[in-house]
Amino acid sequence: MGAVMVIFSRAATVQAERLYRLWLAEFALSVLEEYKTTFPEMSLSGAAPGGWQWSIVEADVTPNPPGSLDAEMNYVSITATVWQKSRPDQAYAAASLMARRR
Repeated sequence: MGAVMVIFSRAATVQAERLYRLWLAEFALSVLEEYKTTFPEMSLSGAAPGGWQWSIVEADVTPNPPGSLDAEMNYVSITATVWQKSRPDQAYAAASLMARRR
């Protein structure tokens, strides 16, 4: 009986960790989408209820080979990193590319 309890306990721990990672991924994707749709109003870092924190980093991207719209568009890589304040060592990052008019 003790071995069965250990197995179920370990399975529950693994399942809880997977669910936590899923929450992180969903939160990171929602931060990215909100940033892209509200740019430039949204802050590059912040906090949400429940101890969730996030930060955004932008980096210019130069297409290789150059394209016909390069003179009109600016290409940006956006990375959103999210974590829970109580677990900062388990941060999750999601990235996206975006084109903006110059």
